[in-house]
Amino acid sequence: MNDDFLYNENVERFEEMLSKNETWYYDAEEIVDIITFYIDINDVNNAQKALDYAFSIHPENLDIQVKKVEVLIAKRKFTQAQDLITKLNSMIPSNTDLLIAQAKIFSIKKNYQKAIEFYELALENSDETEFLLSSIGNEFLNLNANEKALSYFKKALKINLDDEYAFYSIIHCYNQLKDTVNCIEFLLDYIDQRPYSDYAWYNLGLEYKKQHNFSEALRAFDYAILINQKFLSAYWQKANALEKISRYEEAIEVYEESLQYDDTPSFTHVKIGKCYKKLKLELKALASFYNAIYDDPQMDKAWAEAADVYAEMENLGEAIYYLKRALELNPDHIRYIKKYITLSIENQSIDEALNYYDRLIQLEPDNHNNILGKAELLLFTKDYTQVIDFLEDYRKEHTHPEALYYLSFSYFLTHQTYLGFDLFKYAYALAPELIKVYTKRFPKVFQNPLIKSFLNEK
Repeated sequence: MNDDFLYNENVERFEEMLSKNETWYYDAEEIVDIITFYIDINDVNNAQKALDYAFSIHPENLDIQVKKVEVLIAKRKFTQAQDLITKLNSMIPSNTDLLIAQAKIFSIKKNYQKAIEFYELALENSDETEFLLSSIGNEFLNLNANEKALSYFKKALKINLDDEYAFYSIIHCYNQLKDTVNCIEFLLDYIDQRPYSDYAWYNLGLEYKKQHNFSEALRAFDYAILINQKFLSAYWQKANALEKISRYEEAIEVYEESLQYDDTPSFTHVKIGKCYKKLKLELKALASFYNAIYDDPQMDKAWAEAADVYAEMENLGEAIYYLKRALELNPDHIRYIKKYITLSIENQSIDEALNYYDRLIQLEPDNHNNILGKAELLLFTKDYTQVIDFLEDYRKEHTHPEALYYLSFSYFLTHQTYLGFDLFKYAYALAPELIKVYTKRFPKVFQNPLIKSFLNEK
């Protein structure tokens, strides 16, 4: 939404009047303009204030009565709105605004076909053709009739080539239809008519990227940047296209060029750092992540990326420090938690790893690998009693052979042989192929006479 749309001289005067608690005169056209403004920005409270004030100075004005319908719809008072429409229809039949209001009611109630009928009626008697065509297009989108919607948005754009809403709606329709080829054809035709449209060139680049036609995508992004040097998204998409074809040095140059136009550059610094990571230039990558952290200390991704670099450099202490900071900023991030568990185990901080396994299981209760991971770590610590408590609780709702094997082994290793043997037979019936994996890992268990006898019979 641009600043021109948000500025309205009549609204400025109205709000000044309210702030001074005074009473000023507005003609009907001015007050209708004020109500319309508030409805358009979905400010229902101020729309109601303006409506009440309008009736105080123009109590019989029909245009204000029509605006009351729109305010009632905005407040979702559909029955009152419909009653007022019926009353007004007898005084101003075939009024375009009333037809549009009825269309909106049906649309909100998800009767999209009926909404289309009223928009079509409005189209017969209105000079708001462009708006109505797009409104009909929206209703066809609601019906998942993308081809139909596309045709109406194209009609709207034909009336006004600078209608950005219709333009982007056409692209949306093509995306819904997964029709990149015709979308590109549409954009090329549009560019023939509007060669200096930066957003058309930009969207052409996006469509070429979908086709993995990176040379044409880069060309399109270059034109978008040439037309609008401050077009940040075009820089980012161009750099990303270069990354896709492993031209990381060039991608870095593009990202760095964009920084002069970027008021919040932390994201861009992270992208630069990731390019340096791909080039195995760890120190430069770290410098970029430091820049991101300096610009935005609350950006968890920058801390996490720095942690990854330190881990690759085998600087375990720094890796843990930076990842812990990322987790403080985003405590529910699954990848961070899993990485932190791995680093904690490498650092022999087993209790810390177990604590974060508990957090991970809380976030992903149905992920069997998390259960096995914690069980394996407990087995590594030889805390077999805790393994039993943990897996017995898990077994109440889940039956997984790996977990049953671990539970069985823990019973054997705490000299609860018969409990262990019963579970072993159960697990074996579910997954006999896993025996080969566990024989070397738990040799003491497989030396048990009950197990040896059981397996010899198989």
